[in-house]
Amino acid sequence: MTTKNYLALFAKSFNWAGFFLPKKIYHDCSKLYSFCRMLDDLVDKKSNLELRIERFNEVKNFFKQTYELDNNRKILDQSENGLIVNNMIILADNNKIKKIILDDLIEGVGSDLKQKIYFRSVKDLLVYSYRVAGSVGLMMAKILNVNDTRSLKGAIDLGIAMQLT
Repeated sequence: MTTKNYLALFAKSFNWAGFFLPKKIYHDCSKLYSFCRMLDDLVDKKSNLELRIERFNEVKNFFKQTYELDNNRKILDQSENGLIVNNMIILADNNKIKKIILDDLIEGVGSDLKQKIYFRSVKDLLVYSYRVAGSVGLMMAKILNVNDTRSLKGAIDLGIAMQLT
């Protein structure tokens, strides 16, 4: 039961930089990247919008169901996406990543499932940027064992800045 190494396939510079990380942290970063990539791919596929919404909601619902299982989780879905979701939930448990952060990411990515996307204000753009990228910065900080409040805020800000650029 393994999944593809999405870092090696799609994030070659980060994959190379992973050489300098302890193996466990590299693997955890890879699991986070796989989860984010899977969500993004579901939303960004060049296919029928209704079909993308349906597939995204299937993964979202599977995430919610799987997250609510106890620590002796059983993988309910042996598909690649099912394994990625399960790995992410275990990763979150092991790194004290709160469910609300994962929910923010899922909601942010899911908000792209529209014909046209409009931001009515800078605040709306910043909220979106937090959800799709600041949350990822926060999760990365947790994987890297960062616990200082100022540093965690900096990780969020860096994620938002990268999204905006």
